[in-house]
Amino acid sequence: MSEVEGILRERLARDGAVLAGVAPVLRHLLRGDAGELFADEVVARVRGMLADLAEQLLLALAVHADVPDRDAFLAAQSDHLIDRMAADGGLLGHVHGLALEGRLTEQLQQRSGIDGVLTPLVQDLAASPEPEISARAMAFLASQARFVQQQRRMDLPLGELPGDYFHRALCALAAHAEAADCGGAAEPACAALRETFEEARSRLGLAARILLGLGEDIAPALQVEQAGVALFTTALALVTEQERTMVLLSFGQAASDRLAVALRTAGLDRDGLHTQLFFIKPDADVVRGLDLIDGDTASALLREESGA
Repeated sequence: MSEVEGILRERLARDGAVLAGVAPVLRHLLRGDAGELFADEVVARVRGMLADLAEQLLLALAVHADVPDRDAFLAAQSDHLIDRMAADGGLLGHVHGLALEGRLTEQLQQRSGIDGVLTPLVQDLAASPEPEISARAMAFLASQARFVQQQRRMDLPLGELPGDYFHRALCALAAHAEAADCGGAAEPACAALRETFEEARSRLGLAARILLGLGEDIAPALQVEQAGVALFTTALALVTEQERTMVLLSFGQAASDRLAVALRTAGLDRDGLHTQLFFIKPDADVVRGLDLIDGDTASALLREESGA
């Protein structure tokens, strides 16, 4: 084992411990119990998105519980359901990741001129002579435009959740309904929400389909200036076999090495790695010599840190 590998193992373990502690810290921040650990803007977005999810869930419950005053019902129940959803580390982490994605999308547009919606890769795909590819790109374009607007409003439609997290949100609603003495309305409310849920049409579902359609031509998606944050993040998660949320969290200051190792795992050479770090984390501090680690070694380090 080289000296660089040894240093990387230590730093990845440290970064992994930091990332593992994200959910408990964020729960305290959502309650206003801590201040400086996360950016106020990110915490506000997380709180806002959880509140929006809670409102959608409670409205569905109110309909099937025949609640006469829905505004009063929401006001009385919302905080409790938000706390219940925040207790789910996976769901909370996903929402936190979306907040980080929204902020980075805005930052890249401001400092590097990278459009948050119409990126070069999406533009090329939308102009494809193949109708299926073009239609998929246009659908993603519309979905990404909605995401940018939703981030500004701190909204998160239930239909934009990945299937697993949609299920967890419904479980939180069912448990909350039982505690609030309206458990009988939970089953029909959840059934009605499931009927309208179609993951493949969500923004992340469309992103995954676009990347799978690229096949071996995925290289442009691993350039954030070409693909934009949404497709870049999804592509990096796909190629490195990480959860998308973990990739988004690796954009945080405590995990510069994790992001760099992921980029090497994805096959980026020295220039490509430093270009992406320049765009995403201009002040990144990574181990000297990391760019000399080959892709297989980087992949092994990443798997070792994640316990895979």
